[in-house]
Amino acid sequence: MGFFNEFPTPQEQLENGRISYAFALKLTRLAYLVSKRKLIEFYLPVLVLVLVVVAGSKFLFSEGRGPTHYIGIPIMVFAFYSWFAVKFYWADKGVAYLGWVALMFGPKTKNTVLAQFLAGERYNLLQAAKAEGEYAGSVYVRGFGVDRDS
Repeated sequence: MGFFNEFPTPQEQLENGRISYAFALKLTRLAYLVSKRKLIEFYLPVLVLVLVVVAGSKFLFSEGRGPTHYIGIPIMVFAFYSWFAVKFYWADKGVAYLGWVALMFGPKTKNTVLAQFLAGERYNLLQAAKAEGEYAGSVYVRGFGVDRDS
């Protein structure tokens, strides 16, 4: 492990399963944007975490602890659980979405969607699949039983 090594590309990180924190943040954003259950998957865990941190801080303050305890410990708890949620829970939801795209359409569509998302461009999943030639024979189209090309 050298200091001047190049970082793996996002596709390489997805393939080997070792996702950096910066890429995990991007996958979290992707998961948030495509989620239909934002309240349950994103807002509620953050609300519970904030309530637990505030309750812990209030408890430490009422016990007569110093500011390093009733401020520092809750901040560390908040930072650790936020890191854990992004790195292992929400980023996994983004990886699952990309896996769903690969399953429904194909790997070329998944790579196109990921590249467009990372570039900050708006993407249309169906148009990306059509551009890659993976739309007509996809599981998505076969699920409808008719061609929804029009």
